[in-house]
Amino acid sequence: MREHFQDQKTLIMLLRSETLLARSIGIFATLLFLFLFLILNNLSPLSSSSLFFAQDNNNGEAGVRNSSNSNDSNTIGKKREIGEAAKGGLESSFHNLFAISPQYAYAKEHAIAVQHGEGPKIMVNNSNLKVETVFKGDLESPTSMAFLGANDILVLEKNAGAVQRIVNGHMLPKPVLKVPIASKIERGMLGIAIARHSAANFTTNTSNAAAAAFPFIPFNAEEGNGMGGEESKTAPNSTTTTYVFLYYTQSGGGKSGDDHPKGGGLPVQPLGNRLYRYEFDNHSNKLMNPKLLLDLPATTYKVNETDHNGGRIVIGPDNNVYVGIGDVGAHLGKAENVQKGIGLNRGKGLDGTGGILRVTQDGQPVEPPLFGNATYPANIYYAYGIRNVFGIDFDPITKKLWNTENGPDYGDEINLVDPGFNSGWRQVQGIWLRQAGDTQGPVAPIHPNKLVDFGGRGLYHPPQFTWEHTIGPTAIKFLNSSKLGKQYENDMFVADIIFGNIYHFKLNKQRDGLLLSGPLADKIANNADETFTPWFASGFGAITDLQVGPDGYLYVLSHTGGAIYRIVPSADSSSSSSSPSLSSSLTTNTSK
Repeated sequence: MREHFQDQKTLIMLLRSETLLARSIGIFATLLFLFLFLILNNLSPLSSSSLFFAQDNNNGEAGVRNSSNSNDSNTIGKKREIGEAAKGGLESSFHNLFAISPQYAYAKEHAIAVQHGEGPKIMVNNSNLKVETVFKGDLESPTSMAFLGANDILVLEKNAGAVQRIVNGHMLPKPVLKVPIASKIERGMLGIAIARHSAANFTTNTSNAAAAAFPFIPFNAEEGNGMGGEESKTAPNSTTTTYVFLYYTQSGGGKSGDDHPKGGGLPVQPLGNRLYRYEFDNHSNKLMNPKLLLDLPATTYKVNETDHNGGRIVIGPDNNVYVGIGDVGAHLGKAENVQKGIGLNRGKGLDGTGGILRVTQDGQPVEPPLFGNATYPANIYYAYGIRNVFGIDFDPITKKLWNTENGPDYGDEINLVDPGFNSGWRQVQGIWLRQAGDTQGPVAPIHPNKLVDFGGRGLYHPPQFTWEHTIGPTAIKFLNSSKLGKQYENDMFVADIIFGNIYHFKLNKQRDGLLLSGPLADKIANNADETFTPWFASGFGAITDLQVGPDGYLYVLSHTGGAIYRIVPSADSSSSSSSPSLSSSLTTNTSK
């Protein structure tokens, strides 16, 4: 355990050194580019400034992204698995040290965790917990999962546009759905949530903010939490209607991957990032009757920018559907705290990017609109100012929403998301002011300037926790179960994609902040030691989802491993599983 901890500390220092080196190299490369450009075009330096920024009408405000057409099926964003690092046997390494642009040059690529050679393990001493393998096989770049029932899981494949069904540890021969999707960088099949409704009193009520959109059969790991969870304890049957909500980037040409075709063909721009509602038919094992609920942007005025699409979905305690979306490659409107819209955002205000959106299960806005604007899409915003989000979940006690947010190469966040929350992006990231090129500036004041507040309706608050050195936080999950021990019940767990770790946080008595002490009392992990203080488990490879199963255990989805794991008490043998056929397929790896 100590050696593994030292490896990850070393990796953080290497990542930081990589960033500093990349920026230094980038500055030199940019100056060299300018010099050659001026010579080749026979221009004088005095006339160069307008041409220098000619490709970016906001003078580089959008920063730099890598515009290479990657066909790597194991890519989420621009963070890629490329094997072990040369130093120290690290389980992650680096890809594309720097990107060069006429505006800026600096590191935006990050490592993506590959699976530890020893397999996943619990990092808490004397925890009496272990990790079991539920499924490991042919999952291609899985992004999200949701439970249909006990030992019955739907899993999304990012690049294939497929929804696979895994029952008792075995993947069924055919997916329950396969659709053509755009898959370049962070586009793809991205988010899933499940809601179940009684056939006896099935109605559609979409007009009231507080009322449930439909009568709901609640899920709980043990006895039901009454908050409209994502999964059901019982498998679908003829007396219920099972809704499956999917968020994916829909292909513009009807063929998966046509936004970055192989062989040098012309890319086809996607139709949009779309939220669909399907009905699950257990007899045919298919998702049926698609209903388009939201049609959101998937492109930007910088056509090669294909990141920050978000995609996480959760059913709230009000039975409404909450969806997280990032700034979609550099949208620059009011949702991103830019007062005057730029590019595709010009004059559009809130345009469906950079926030958490809320609609009924019929796709209708929840009344009244939080920001005083009843027009679409402003009337579906629950929060804004979000750079990118891969994790949202509700506290089972307070029913309040929390999220994770990804910074550039600094300022990853955990936030308490009250209605009308403004996370601060593009003016603030983490606790720091954002500077040109998405670089880290000085600590922001409590009330930062230049934030868009919609006449006082938007409410900025600093993060409840910030990582100064990026870890790439993904899923966030409250363990609404005592199955791992009372000491973990209703606690928060957060996963990452760079190190393949799970972090454990307790909440304060009021549950409006995290219970932090010692070097973390300032709510900031400033160095490697502080980064791993809340370390709970490791070695999963890049983690894209956490869920609490109907059995009350914590399930982990590994993007790079193509696997599903669950964390259980060591005292529980595999034979005690609720499904004999599942238990026969489980393997274990206990903490050391």
